[in-house]
Amino acid sequence: MRSLRAKNFVLLREVELDFGPGLNILTGETGAGKSIILEALGIGLGGRASTEMIRTGEERAVVHLFFDLEGVPGVEAHLAGLGLEPPEDGQLLLVRELSRGGRTVCRVNGQVVPLHLYRQIGYALVALHGQHEYYTLFSHERHRELLDNFAGLQEEVAATGHVHREWQRMRALWQQIAGEDPSLARRVEDLRHQVAEIDRARLRPGEEEELQAERRRLMHAEKILRLTGEAYALLYGGLGDEPAAIDLLGRAATLLRELAALEPGIQGAAAALGSAADQVAEVARTLAAYQEEGALDTGRLEEIEQRLALLRHLKGKYGTSVEEVLRWRGRAAEELSRLEQLLAQAQRFSETMAELTARWTEKAEGLRKARLEAARKLEELVTRELASLEMGGALFRVAVTPLEEPAPHGGDRVEFLIAANPGEPPRPLAKVASGGELARIMLAVKALLAGADRTPTLVFDEVDTGVGGRALTAIAAKLHAISRHRQVIGVTHAAQIAALADRHWRISKETVDGLTSTVVEPLLSEEDRVAELARMLGGREAAGAVLEHARHLRRAARSATTATTPL
Repeated sequence: MRSLRAKNFVLLREVELDFGPGLNILTGETGAGKSIILEALGIGLGGRASTEMIRTGEERAVVHLFFDLEGVPGVEAHLAGLGLEPPEDGQLLLVRELSRGGRTVCRVNGQVVPLHLYRQIGYALVALHGQHEYYTLFSHERHRELLDNFAGLQEEVAATGHVHREWQRMRALWQQIAGEDPSLARRVEDLRHQVAEIDRARLRPGEEEELQAERRRLMHAEKILRLTGEAYALLYGGLGDEPAAIDLLGRAATLLRELAALEPGIQGAAAALGSAADQVAEVARTLAAYQEEGALDTGRLEEIEQRLALLRHLKGKYGTSVEEVLRWRGRAAEELSRLEQLLAQAQRFSETMAELTARWTEKAEGLRKARLEAARKLEELVTRELASLEMGGALFRVAVTPLEEPAPHGGDRVEFLIAANPGEPPRPLAKVASGGELARIMLAVKALLAGADRTPTLVFDEVDTGVGGRALTAIAAKLHAISRHRQVIGVTHAAQIAALADRHWRISKETVDGLTSTVVEPLLSEEDRVAELARMLGGREAAGAVLEHARHLRRAARSATTATTPL
């Protein structure tokens, strides 16, 4: 982080701090406003805000945070992942504006963005560690990230995340088709049955009318046969001793022909009678055909009744006529084809999901094995670091347990545990009671993982609270060690820590026209720094000895800082 500028924020009328690499320290009397500066930083990163943070008499407060992204890995990719254009010049400006009306505006390089995106960017650049707010170190997700970075598993985690995202995409597609409509397969089976049922019937338009006509005829088949037989007998075969009509017509036609030979006027009548005899013969043949058909189709009526019953069944389900049933079948066949295609897609998605699940499982098992191995190494190293911080009896443990659901980073939950004293069971860091112990635990982890933690700036608020003696000296050394890998910004009351600062500011208060303001003064000269260290050491009563002590701290600090230079 290059600079912090706050205007009209609580007691900060207008201040600007230009940070540098290494260790940046803020000191001052209790209540001078040191923590207010870190509070402004937290607001600038997207922390929770309220109108009470606006300076009395002002309508708005603004916090500017300026970052140089050069040499900061992953931030530009993080911006792109949030849909923001990475800056071409590598410069990033975060601006948070609070107004009396309660409105908050967040800008990234001048572009207004939602608070949740703004906060993601800020927390990717700066990690805040307050006396009671060690957010990142209390987060299980953060524990997992730190362990993975320590083990060098970033690429494996990214590959596992890619597989998990593909699985989620396939599942979303599958749910659109089948997952959200479990009755789809049943609907397909119903349509298949219904289309097949209609196809088996082999319907044709007009069939029902034809069958009903034939049925009516067959229902009167006995009477038709009787009447046909009697008529045929009268016309052609005769009844009992009576001659047939065709015979009588034949005899009469013979007589008329003889008469016509004697009486020419009868010839027309003779011809008409001959024609009538021919017509009677034709009628007789038609009746004979009816008799023959009736004799051959005696079982046809039952077949027609069965067929008509089938048609009634189909009409009861699919329409009021054969034609409507056939139209229904056409629509059903179209829907069936569409749904079968969807089911085929769902099947392909399901198969792909199974393949991705197998790939994810393989990668997750590999990650678990590597994490368990790295956890044992990390436990040993952090425990050793704690011993160097005057916590020789503490034991650090890393619990790697299975998650209930697959996750992008694998199937493990990682949690840091600590047994601060011999004989105590390991407990989550969040439940460690002593603030001094918690500060040293956090520093031990940060010192060890400074190279693995990608957050470029770490902020510590009075991390020395509740710690003294050799433990305080050890904390100062650890802060200095961390600052060789990451930019560190801290508020402290300990001269041992302030002496090691690469940049040092003195915070004080002043009252002008009845309004109190916090004043930020960079200590640029060695004399000013020694004087501030002497004040912190309580040198009002023994100025000479205390000043010499302050000079000794600075000499020792210069030796330490010349041995290593901040990145």
